[in-house]
Amino acid sequence: MKTVYKIVLRDPGGRLLSPFISGKAAIEYIPGEWIGTPEWLASRGYYPLAYKSFEAAFGQAAPFAHLQVWEAEALLIIERDNLPPPLCLKSLKAGSFKQIFVTWPIDTVMVPKIRLIRPCAAFPNHPGE
Repeated sequence: MKTVYKIVLRDPGGRLLSPFISGKAAIEYIPGEWIGTPEWLASRGYYPLAYKSFEAAFGQAAPFAHLQVWEAEALLIIERDNLPPPLCLKSLKAGSFKQIFVTWPIDTVMVPKIRLIRPCAAFPNHPGE
């Protein structure tokens, strides 16, 4: 097992969800359970994003409201240099693929299966609120 750090959004009902993806690409994370992406994404090599370090995950999550960083386990890690191109979030929500011309943040990895272990940090309010 490898330790990674996952950013999630806790919704008003207490569910832990993909923080930036909704619609057809959304993923619900259940602590202690192995979770992957919908098959239509996995078949193209897209899996849940995670971070190799707490600091990298914290840096990505801190500017946004209602996000949490969780320590998690992964059986396999796909390193940043081997990740498929980033996709447009709006197209993913609709269930389609549209590449965008940005790069993945430093220490970003994909994990075919991920299991949330424990929360490490939460950001209940957006800075300045």
